[in-house]
Amino acid sequence: MSKEDTDSSQPLNTLAKGVVDGTGSFLGRICLPAAEEFGLLLRDKVKHWRNKNFIKITNDAEKLISEKRNESTPNIHPRILHSIYENGSWSEEEEIQKMWSGLFASSCYEDGSDRSIFYVDILSKISKNEATIFNYVCKSSEWRITISENLVEALPVFTEPNKLKSITKIDNFEDIEESISHLQFLGLITHVTDLSNSKQDHYDSVETDAFDSDYSGKDGLWHNYVELSLTSLGIRLFLKAQGIEKRPSEYFKDKVPVSDDKEDFFYDMWEY
Repeated sequence: MSKEDTDSSQPLNTLAKGVVDGTGSFLGRICLPAAEEFGLLLRDKVKHWRNKNFIKITNDAEKLISEKRNESTPNIHPRILHSIYENGSWSEEEEIQKMWSGLFASSCYEDGSDRSIFYVDILSKISKNEATIFNYVCKSSEWRITISENLVEALPVFTEPNKLKSITKIDNFEDIEESISHLQFLGLITHVTDLSNSKQDHYDSVETDAFDSDYSGKDGLWHNYVELSLTSLGIRLFLKAQGIEKRPSEYFKDKVPVSDDKEDFFYDMWEY
């Protein structure tokens, strides 16, 4: 390359460096780990950050596995392990990390198959707020097994909007509605009541007592409650995220009365 070519290319090199440095500075301000991962800042730091998250997930998964008795040797498919690392290591929120740990543990008892990849994909799309709402619904549900189809059902959970505000720490009903709608889009829950049209003064108390369907229906107060129901997919994800690899019907068969009586429910005291 001639001196003239070198001189003419120097401004371009300077400009390119300025663009990269400028982009790196911007990304560093809004999301330091992402900027580092993209190679615009120090890559080693984000690897350390992601690895720290993954170590926490792995350690909790190991504890769940160690609590099992008379189980076969744990064996996870490499594709599942890689996907959990790639997706789960970006999560530093404890609630989501616990779900990744549970999915990690339950995936170790699927005969080395990769069938849990479906749940890895779903969990990777759930935000912290969505995880909080999802786990609240799961742990507030009453359960039964239908005698005709031998299927596990979770009955609807009725809760006040301010209860959702309290557990999610979200002040805006539209933002809560957004999270619920995305959970429904993912096929995990169904819900009734549009929070986006809610008024603050309509909900001036946080739910403390059990939902009284007779009273609420009689006074026309159904609109003061949100109805949230788990789908069969939501039930399956919940169990897997608890580190339970068994199918719902198998897991609940000794816990839930088999009945067609809609008043005969089982309430499991999940930790929350």
